[in-house]
Amino acid sequence: MNKEQLEELKKKAKGGAHEIRTFSDGIKLNVEEKRASDGSTTSPIIVGYGAVFGVASTGLWWEEILMRGCMDETDFSSCFGLFNHDENAVLGSVRAGSVELTVDDYGLYYKITPPDSVVVRDLYVEPIRRGDVVHSSFRFSLDYSDPANPPDEWMYDEERDVVVRKINKISRVNDVSPVLFPAYDAAESSIRAATSFDEMREKAESVKGKKFNFPVYNMF
Repeated sequence: MNKEQLEELKKKAKGGAHEIRTFSDGIKLNVEEKRASDGSTTSPIIVGYGAVFGVASTGLWWEEILMRGCMDETDFSSCFGLFNHDENAVLGSVRAGSVELTVDDYGLYYKITPPDSVVVRDLYVEPIRRGDVVHSSFRFSLDYSDPANPPDEWMYDEERDVVVRKINKISRVNDVSPVLFPAYDAAESSIRAATSFDEMREKAESVKGKKFNFPVYNMF
């Protein structure tokens, strides 16, 4: 892959749509119980990591890493807690105080206090509690308005024959979600909405095995 081809991929990544990423390995999605001062159980809380820093993506033809510090200036004010990224399955929101987000050295940790109803417990809470739903995901957007300071970096690792994307600055996190299927493993994540996954794969396959003089950058 030469520099011109890589630049073309970067252009297609700026389609303006939200991106969804799912993390599963080493992440525990769980249900905890909120307790009153007398020790009695009051309501369930869904907890998990929506994003993990420094872990290379799997299941995509490119490798993607969320760099530590990429959420230092992120806007979380309009973030929702959804089930399976379904806007008809709202579990909570930052605005209402029913979603709490914490960025630590590991990633983006969330606590969701869902509505206390039989329907929510049966459809969304119990499948997590008993281990039917184990994956966690988040939806985010990047800001490309400043060409001098792009939010991500694209490079080609010639030795490993792989395209690498480093995300350095996330503009907004739109939602965090327990999900049934990982976006990576299901091949549902795309480089923005400007092109389909299959089209991007074809572009990658067309240059596979070719060697170009393109620099490889230190990842950390």
